[in-house]
Amino acid sequence: MPTASTLESSGRRTDLDWVRIGAFALLIFYHVGVFYAPGPSAVGAISPRPLPWLVIPMVLVNPWRLLVLFIVSGAATRFMSDRMSAGALLSSRSSRLLVPLVFGVLVIVPPQVFMQVVERCGFSGSYFSFWASYLEADQHLCQFGPHLIVPTWNHLWFVAYLWVFTALLALVLSVAPSILTRLQDWLERALSGWGLILWPACWLALAWLFLEHRFPLSYACAIYIPAFLFGYLTPKSDFIWVRMEGVRWRVLVGALLSYCSMIGLAFLLLGAHGGWGAQMAANHSGFRILGLRTLGAAVYGLDQWLWILAVFGIARHYLANRDGSIRRYLTDAIFPFYIIHQTTIEVVGHYLAKERLPLGIEAASLIAATIASCFVTYEVSRRIRLLRPLFGLKPSAKWCFDSPPTLWPVARGMRSDDTV
Repeated sequence: MPTASTLESSGRRTDLDWVRIGAFALLIFYHVGVFYAPGPSAVGAISPRPLPWLVIPMVLVNPWRLLVLFIVSGAATRFMSDRMSAGALLSSRSSRLLVPLVFGVLVIVPPQVFMQVVERCGFSGSYFSFWASYLEADQHLCQFGPHLIVPTWNHLWFVAYLWVFTALLALVLSVAPSILTRLQDWLERALSGWGLILWPACWLALAWLFLEHRFPLSYACAIYIPAFLFGYLTPKSDFIWVRMEGVRWRVLVGALLSYCSMIGLAFLLLGAHGGWGAQMAANHSGFRILGLRTLGAAVYGLDQWLWILAVFGIARHYLANRDGSIRRYLTDAIFPFYIIHQTTIEVVGHYLAKERLPLGIEAASLIAATIASCFVTYEVSRRIRLLRPLFGLKPSAKWCFDSPPTLWPVARGMRSDDTV
């Protein structure tokens, strides 16, 4: 049986495939939670019967879920760049990311925005009249509600960010690739000893303290670019990943303690009603005090990084050699899942809410419908040549319909043809 180090040197990281699959699956359930416990920045449809207590389990995953995805995406980009030139890397990523992004903005996202203008803006026209206005960039669709800019990408922002980060990386690879080699060497030295925990946690804490509430776009760049770069620089580094594996249980305990500390601080300073996001966005009095904000930032940054170390360390220990038909199938399917899931949640959730079903049955039905739509979308799109690039799948040699593929398509771990 191959060891983890052998898999890394050969360009196969099935543990990262599993992390990506798990992270996207978690994203589906998280966005169902957003439907029932919307925050101040929620878009699209929201439940008329909110459950404020959902914020507690959502806080468990919210600080680190996207950082994990950017790290995995950076690792996938590394395997691609090792096999092709910078120009070929950018060309490959552009076709696999920009085509689904444009398709999503024009076709997949509009139903979400339609639910928003119906629920929050009093829009009473048909979907097709709305869609025409949306495509014309009519900024007056929402005259009686929150300001709305259309067209928009909603949940597909991740794809746009990933393409921008890849384009910047390709530029560096073209102009000064030695910078990345030196940066990798520096990173391995910096993350030795306690540096593995201390420096990333400090960076995340400082970004949250100074940027998150005042400059949200700068905050996103300040944490997501380093996460992507970390993923790019480290997937073949035995030193860093062996250390992650070695501290997996200790950092998991620390992550659980930091999560409990965050919940405790939120209850103490913001109350028990669960509307914490709105209060912090409004600069609640408890967090105006610099000492308390600093403490909150330190706990938050530590929580983010300890969970990341725990996730990757546990995955490397238990999943580096776990391959099979399920992993191969889901590796190919996960991008179409991501593209369609949010639209299903908001459209189906909007109409399910009108039926006034018992809330448990409604939520279970929404989850089932979302999962079903993901599989149906993938199974249809992978069989039709014209649909494959629209959902981020590799082109097919067939002109229109492929013959029905095997249920578990062939793939061999995270390699150069991975997308996100």
